[in-house]
Amino acid sequence: MHPKILEIRDLTIQFGGVVALDGVSFDMDPATILGLIGPNGAGKTTLFNCLSRLYNPDSGDVLFQETSILQMASHRIVDAGIGRTFQNLALFGSLSVLDNVRIGTHSRFNGSFLSDAFYFPSTGRNEKAAEIIAREAIDYLGLGPVANRRISDLPFGTQKRVELARSLATNPKLLLLDEPACGLNHEEVEELSSVILQIRRDRGIAILLVEHHMALVMSISDKVVALNFGKKIGEGTPTEIRSHPEVIAAYLGAEAP
Repeated sequence: MHPKILEIRDLTIQFGGVVALDGVSFDMDPATILGLIGPNGAGKTTLFNCLSRLYNPDSGDVLFQETSILQMASHRIVDAGIGRTFQNLALFGSLSVLDNVRIGTHSRFNGSFLSDAFYFPSTGRNEKAAEIIAREAIDYLGLGPVANRRISDLPFGTQKRVELARSLATNPKLLLLDEPACGLNHEEVEELSSVILQIRRDRGIAILLVEHHMALVMSISDKVVALNFGKKIGEGTPTEIRSHPEVIAAYLGAEAP
């Protein structure tokens, strides 16, 4: 049996007097898709920010490939193999698609200020390798025709795909997707669904998905975890979560099956 790729153990964090996460625990198998759902304020983004080392939990632990990440600096999380996209795009609007995706390759090379400043031979090799990796991610997500276009000139749905390409360029083993369907139209959501499944199938990447678009979550997730007011209120397959009384009451609404 394969070890878990991610283990959330009794994670608790509060801001002032507000408990954002209250003893949340769950785990993920490698190469699976886990949907994290809940109403606004349920604690989903707080949990993501703990995984990205933007927040320090008050108690509990986060194990990635059986190693705690809580002592890692936030910039080492990508090196460890955790990639992330953001609900609010974190792209450089004045740069091209290629340059934005190439930034994602930085963690894969061991450069230094000295070698870069004096353009040592290793710097040139790294730049060539970075471009190869970036173009591969761009082509994989069908962005080749816009590779040299400025981000600010592209439609929002295309920009979200660029951010996903940049995350893939980091060579992640675990990909955190924060509201990837936000702002997309129906057709773009359908395409996103296919892309996420393709990434899992082709690359064996585990995907943790925070999303309000319930049809997307339920159609692609192997497991769903539901939060409400910082507590885990449900965990199971999409079918089990659809019929979970607490989840229906808190999130899916009375009309849910």
